[in-house]
Amino acid sequence: AVGRAQCDVCAGPVTTRVTWHVPNAFSADASSGFWLSGLSGAPRQVPDVLGIAWMPVPNSWFGTVWRIILTSGAELIPTTLRPQNDQGFLQNQQMLELVTLPPAPGHTYKAQLSYDPGTGATALSIYDVTADQTVLADGWQLLPYSGPVFAPIMAIADVAPPDMSVPALITTETWDHFVPAPIYWRLIDTGTSPATVAQALRRDRAVALEVDTSWTRLPGHLHLRIVSPAAQEFSVPIDTLSGNAQTPLPINDLAAGVYRFVLEYREGDQVITLGERDYPIGVVQVDLLHVNVRQLGAERADISGTLRLQADGPVQSAYVSLLAELDSLGFTVDPAGMEGKISSGDLTTTLIEQWMLPQIDQKQVDLPFTAEVNLPCATWTPYQLVQLTLRPLLQTGAQLDTLPYTQRLRLTPTKLPQQTKMTDELRVMSYNIHAGRGMDNVLDLQRIADEIAYSGADIIGLNEVDRLTVRSGWVDQAAALADMLGMYFAFGSNINYQGGQYGNAVLSRYPILNAVNHHLPFIDGERRGILHAEIDCAGTTVHFLVTHLGLTAEESTLQLEQVVKLTESISGPVILVGDFNRRAGTELDPIFHLGGLLQDAWLLGASLNTSSGGGTVTPVYSNFVPDRRIDYVWISPTFSIRQPGDVFTIASLASDHRPVVAHLHLQSDGR
Repeated sequence: AVGRAQCDVCAGPVTTRVTWHVPNAFSADASSGFWLSGLSGAPRQVPDVLGIAWMPVPNSWFGTVWRIILTSGAELIPTTLRPQNDQGFLQNQQMLELVTLPPAPGHTYKAQLSYDPGTGATALSIYDVTADQTVLADGWQLLPYSGPVFAPIMAIADVAPPDMSVPALITTETWDHFVPAPIYWRLIDTGTSPATVAQALRRDRAVALEVDTSWTRLPGHLHLRIVSPAAQEFSVPIDTLSGNAQTPLPINDLAAGVYRFVLEYREGDQVITLGERDYPIGVVQVDLLHVNVRQLGAERADISGTLRLQADGPVQSAYVSLLAELDSLGFTVDPAGMEGKISSGDLTTTLIEQWMLPQIDQKQVDLPFTAEVNLPCATWTPYQLVQLTLRPLLQTGAQLDTLPYTQRLRLTPTKLPQQTKMTDELRVMSYNIHAGRGMDNVLDLQRIADEIAYSGADIIGLNEVDRLTVRSGWVDQAAALADMLGMYFAFGSNINYQGGQYGNAVLSRYPILNAVNHHLPFIDGERRGILHAEIDCAGTTVHFLVTHLGLTAEESTLQLEQVVKLTESISGPVILVGDFNRRAGTELDPIFHLGGLLQDAWLLGASLNTSSGGGTVTPVYSNFVPDRRIDYVWISPTFSIRQPGDVFTIASLASDHRPVVAHLHLQSDGR
């Protein structure tokens, strides 16, 4: 049945909006579709000029699907939009399929169609009132239409059986002007190469409005209205609509401040707002130069430097402040994820200096500063990490463009604990440091030292350590890390490389009594080794071994056999760490060779983790292959893992491997 009512003839732009409701009893399977709204060429007719239909459409993959369709019996849809031929109840109609969506029983919808016969500009929006969401909003440049168009007061038609529940009309509305669909627009800084989206508008560079629309002509005009902080305003007409059209904006002589930009469509006395945003006009560039931080003992630091300011144009009455933020970093371990990380702690903020400047312009202004700040009390050993951030602030109408200055301070506690005797606890680490080069390709031994320090490790086994090589700047990396951390060290060279050596190393809070490097058999490529250090842990001698095995299964199997022989020959507590290049949980798992002698600390820790049900927790050891575990900590029965969180990795980008840490407990009958 086709709903018919008195229709109004329209000679110019027309907008129709129909509000209708889908009954709860509506069956999409039983319906052949229905009209939503549209325009006809004669009174009391279905929308044969331009219409919106919602109907089931055959689909080769999913059978039949419901789609919202733009239709035209007057061939208004240009071939560039690739309209389809008629089907179903749309006889002699072009079809442009828009959205795949079935009608929702119990929902109320609003369907709005705008069309200008003179230009062919068309806009469509469908809104789900019940769900409070837009189903469709779009616009097209269709062909003009020279005949009369009639806007039906009710344009819903359903071709289902008469006894079936069909969508019910609630209200219809008609206007004699065009209502555009939402338009995507943005402000572009065309003074950069390539042009960038502007967040703050610089007056010393060209700025343009970019409008993205499919319309080339409209019955009315688009304008950008610009309103100043003092409520003064002017408009910029948008004359070009093709593609991503850009309209230059005259902002060079405007005073600094936050302006409101309002995109409007104007047609006769009708003004429709299509969007509005606030943009700051005017930018002050602030640079921190020649910053020097000098620690004055354990409690204070002297900070000096220069603030350099430069604006893109006149900026009046600028209040400039410089803040110092001190963040005492801590270390947290997530037992469930078996992961630790250096984290933010207590943050304190100090005002360094404050200036009032009557005006800033395009001339550089240098503001020197110097101040003393109180440092937090160091509680971490061997040192406390404090993140210092210098942050400029600007109180004016212009936007601040700056990067804060950051530096990590390392504060030594005033009283260092003395390692006089070994307790029943020992924390160890395995870390392939990739010669100090991180995932960002930056060579930085200090961040390696920071992670070791904050892990609380007493003994550390390092792989891929350089000694006096070209690529590492002729640095003895093991000695440098030991100096940073106040530890003893031993180095085992396996190959000569770039004028220096390359191998494994041991760092220890406890004295190293003896260290011997054993070369392992190799078939091809890089020679490998195992470094055996005997460490005096306050009267208890611990045998700490670190190795880095070959890449092939054949080679690493030969090397593992030698590692087993060496381990079997040792009497006393044994800890074996390193990069085994053999994946846990596979046929190459080192546990098949070492399981009779040593225990895998990771598996012991995972078995205590209640969140994993006593199973294994997926480790994240390698930053390249995050689901692969190839770095291990093996312990003799002398040691045990007692609680969740005793074994963990550290989230880090300082190397291509993550460090593995195990907190061990010495058995009461330990040898």
